[in-house]
Parts: sequence; C-alpha cells; structure tokens
Amino acid sequence: MKLYVHILILFSMALFLPHCHRHTSNVSRMAKLYAELVLLKERTGVHSDSVSADSSLALLKKYHFTPEECKNTIQYLNQNPEKWILFYREVSSYLENANKSEEAPPR
Repeated sequence: MKLYVHILILFSMALFLPHCHRHTSNVSRMAKLYAELVLLKERTGVHSDSVSADSSLALLKKYHFTPEECKNTIQYLNQNPEKWILFYREVSSYLENANKSEEAPPR
C-alpha cells in the first residue's frame, strides 16, 4: 500500500511539474514581450490603438506567443496577485537593463 502511495505521488508530480514550468516560461516570455512593447511605445512616442495592435501582433510572433497562450498566461497570473507582482518586477528588470545599455558609452 505504501509503495502505491509513493508511485501515485511521483506520478502526480510528473504531471504537475511540466505544467508549472510551462506557465513560468510563458510568464517570463510575456514579461519580455510587455517590456519590449513599453520600450517601443516610449521610443516612438506613438500611443494610438492601431499602432499598439500592430506592434502587439509583431511581438506575439517574435516571442512565439498565440493570443490563446497570452490569455492563459493572464488567467494563470490572475490566480494570485503575488504572481502579478513578480511579473512586473521582471518587466521592471528588463526595462532597467534596456535603459542601462542605452546609457552606456560606445566602446
């Protein structure tokens, strides 16, 4: 009986861990995508909806995201507000690194 429980636990973990990793991977990709969209809007100074839509579609392709994956990632983040905090920290980190690389003198 004990062996059965251990096997059941291992099987459950094997099913759960890839699912967890996929969400983590999608969150990181989405943070990069979002940071790049913010930088694009900042650099171009264009904030119209049509430009945003075109830019968003191009970035979805660049980061190999489907609209459905985006929706699922947002739903995953909505499960816990702390996940959003981590998401925005990651976005902030990407933005800070981008600004530092722009400010660095050419070599």
